[in-house]
Amino acid sequence: MKVEAQTMKVFDNKNRLILKAPLSKQRTFKINISVIEDKCLLSEVKSENWLWHQRYGHINFRDLNMLSEKKMVQGLPKIKLPNEVCDMCCTGKQARNSYNATIPFNATRKLKVIHSDVCGPFEVKSVGGNRYFVTFIDEFTRKLWIYTLAKIWCV
Repeated sequence: MKVEAQTMKVFDNKNRLILKAPLSKQRTFKINISVIEDKCLLSEVKSENWLWHQRYGHINFRDLNMLSEKKMVQGLPKIKLPNEVCDMCCTGKQARNSYNATIPFNATRKLKVIHSDVCGPFEVKSVGGNRYFVTFIDEFTRKLWIYTLAKIWCV
C-alpha cells in the first residue's frame, strides 16, 4: 500500500495495482467494492483423520479415537494417530507474553481526564439528520456522554 499525492494505492504480491482511492474531505479513503463473480474455493485435507480433527475444533487424536471406539459419534471412523503434528495446534499452544490487565488511572477526581472521539461521516443520516457523533468519557467515573453532530468544523 502506498499513499502519495492524496491517493491511496493498494498492490497485490506481484506489485499489480488492485485498488486506488482518493482522499476525501474528511481525510478518509472511501471505497466502494462490488463483487463481480462468486467463486467457490476448494480446500483439501490430507486424510480422513485430519478432516475429523479439524471438524471437531482441533481436538487431540486420542480423544477422537475414544469417541470412535465408544461409538459416541455416528459415522466417525476409527482414527489412527498421525506421525506429524498439526501446525494450527502448535500455533495455538505457543506461549504468549503476559500483559498488564489493570491499567493505571491518571485521574484522581471527576472531570480531571476526559477521553474523546469523533465518529463519522455515516452515509445514512440519523432521524435528526446527523451524520457524526462525538463521545466524551470521564476516566475517573467512567461516565459517557454522546452528542450527535450534523457536520464537523475543522479549525
